[in-house]
Amino acid sequence: MSIMKHILRVFLFLLIALINSLDLQAQLVYTNPETGTVITISSDKGGVCGAPTGTHVSPFVYDNSANILDAFAQVPPGQYFKSRYGEPLTITVEVRYNGYLWFNKPFNAFIGTDSQPYLYDQADVVGTNYQPIFNQTNQLTGHRYQKTISFARADTKGWIIIQQDEFANNGIIYNHSFILPFVIEGTLESEVPIIGTTLQPQLPYFILHAPPGDGSTAEFQESKTVCREIVQSAATDNSNSGYVDVKIGVAGSIGFIATVDYEFSVTVGASAGGGEMNIETQGNQTCLTVTNGFQTPPGSEDVFVGYGVDLAYGVFSRVAIDSSTCLAYVQPAGLVYTPIGQPRQFFYTKSEIQDQIAQQQAIADDASLTSRTRNVAQNQVDVWNKVLTLNDNNINNPNNVSLGAVSFGTVPSTQESSVTVTETAAIEYEQYLDYTTGVDVVIEVGGSGVSGGYEYQASQRYGNIENQSAETTKIVRYSLSDDDSGDLFNVNIVRDPMFGTPVFRTVAGTKSSCPYESGYQRDQPKLRHDGSTDAHIILEGNPVGSSATFKVDLCNESNEPRTYNLKLNALSNLNGAVVSAAGVPLNGNDLGQTFDVPANSCVQDLVIEVKQLSSNSPLAYPNLELFMYAPCEEDIKSSVFASVYFGNATSTGDVQGPLSKISLAPNPASDEVSVAFDLAAPAPVRLDVRDLSGHLLMTGFDAYCLAGAQQARLDISRLPAGIYMLAIQSDAAYLSHKLVVER
Repeated sequence: MSIMKHILRVFLFLLIALINSLDLQAQLVYTNPETGTVITISSDKGGVCGAPTGTHVSPFVYDNSANILDAFAQVPPGQYFKSRYGEPLTITVEVRYNGYLWFNKPFNAFIGTDSQPYLYDQADVVGTNYQPIFNQTNQLTGHRYQKTISFARADTKGWIIIQQDEFANNGIIYNHSFILPFVIEGTLESEVPIIGTTLQPQLPYFILHAPPGDGSTAEFQESKTVCREIVQSAATDNSNSGYVDVKIGVAGSIGFIATVDYEFSVTVGASAGGGEMNIETQGNQTCLTVTNGFQTPPGSEDVFVGYGVDLAYGVFSRVAIDSSTCLAYVQPAGLVYTPIGQPRQFFYTKSEIQDQIAQQQAIADDASLTSRTRNVAQNQVDVWNKVLTLNDNNINNPNNVSLGAVSFGTVPSTQESSVTVTETAAIEYEQYLDYTTGVDVVIEVGGSGVSGGYEYQASQRYGNIENQSAETTKIVRYSLSDDDSGDLFNVNIVRDPMFGTPVFRTVAGTKSSCPYESGYQRDQPKLRHDGSTDAHIILEGNPVGSSATFKVDLCNESNEPRTYNLKLNALSNLNGAVVSAAGVPLNGNDLGQTFDVPANSCVQDLVIEVKQLSSNSPLAYPNLELFMYAPCEEDIKSSVFASVYFGNATSTGDVQGPLSKISLAPNPASDEVSVAFDLAAPAPVRLDVRDLSGHLLMTGFDAYCLAGAQQARLDISRLPAGIYMLAIQSDAAYLSHKLVVER
């Protein structure tokens, strides 16, 4: 018994497998009662419920006078055929007969939809794809005919008319015309009204990486073209929005058409790199053509090229099938866009993108601006941060393809490279839409969390570079050199996996300066208080009118002799102390005092003197900063601090002087600034503006003022944007305050 059960299980398993392997096609079966001929018509796309549609003994017959839509009344909706617009559909006609017929004619097919109530396409299949379905020795047994056609639009009611002629040996010709009812899924081809506009964040199309070496450049050569697939879509993350279909359409008479891909182009003027380029989009393919070559600017900064698009949008609909009822319906499906206006092109270095982040973040944080303005700015900030992170990841990807290695110094090396993408990747971003009637049917409003509108996640996917001919593959030229004697760069060149351009990595043996880029740092200044490891000293109890002194050591921790400058940070000296080093004034000294320091050695016991400008000057000078730096690169520096107090002033407080409580409003300012101060006794007062080196730029107020709280106004409209010191003097008293000028 157990053996029989086992055999039965195996039989059932094989039977189920056989059933599952069958092609479950939608079909219509007709038997001619006069001849016994059986005509079976099937579709490879199946029925609306994904199963065979069953057998219709009396299919609807079309005689050129009947209403085609009567076929839909005759056939239950659950037994309609289905298709998807624009996709190929294969119709198969099988004719089986028992010898009563002597030959059969291949079929004609006609196609139409409810939205186009008459025939708009004819698929004549006479004489094509002739395939007997049984043994070739018996041509009277049956035949199969196939034709691949497609619907050009979506509709809840579409049809295909099949004409099949049957020639009998009694001389009678039977003309059969069958109507196959269809549901055609997909986007409705109709113009979509524009209901709003949105700004797509600026996104990069191309990144050109800068090589090391202060004489090195990377250049995208003139008259070269790179094309790649770029697809924009909604992200599938539902964290703050509904699932949204995004299509790109073309403009129509009242809106735009969802079923046609858009085309537009943008010309980017690469002023920083001296070039110009054109970016053109056709469907999903975007091409960059450089009409004048551009290159990375000095400073070893990568260049980012791209654009953002202002978009008009609407809501498009689609035909779909309810799987539970097998009924077709029309539903709002998603957003359709079309570009408007001029694309917002950009050509930015990394530092310029960082400036953009600061500017856009200030807008995003400004509560006085509209919700739309703030959200658009924040979305751009988020994109820029993703772009910079993505660029770092691409540069440091351990799997990057190697393009070779090179060593260079003052002798230049020039090479060329193709642009080839090895990995596709996407940048996801958020897009803001105003509250608009109709949008809420395709975007989940409740989860957007945005005041005044909707936010949803979109995505721009960067595909592969299109094939290029041998004449155009050498797109990027890079010239490598450095003009600093003693600098040496050992470089491995690899490929950016996403943007395809060469990336330059310095390796062991590299040493650099002016600027330091990587490897061994040739400039290593170290400034110390003599006899102390503390970077900060306090000097109190100095008599008014005297001077305070301390010693510093200027050290070079590099393994080669270097030249350094010693300088006073003017921003740390807003109370106007007079500072000198070994008798040489540091106030107003733009570059500072120069010292040559041997390798791994120090210039010791340099005397620093600090004194008041006069006996009426402030008594406290906290946190004066002295720093020693490499002349060609001020960021490579070492600092010490000194807090100097005269009279009975201490580090815990200052005595009241003739001038006090200075304040500026507004600050930052652009045209005029109001200066408030307290005066202990009537006295003449003057306002000066100096740069950070102490140079006098302007005197804007000079008058005799009474004791008490006073206010003066100063016109600063002619000052360039920057940071200044505004000083107020009364007799010998002197106070200063930082002033920021914006334009």
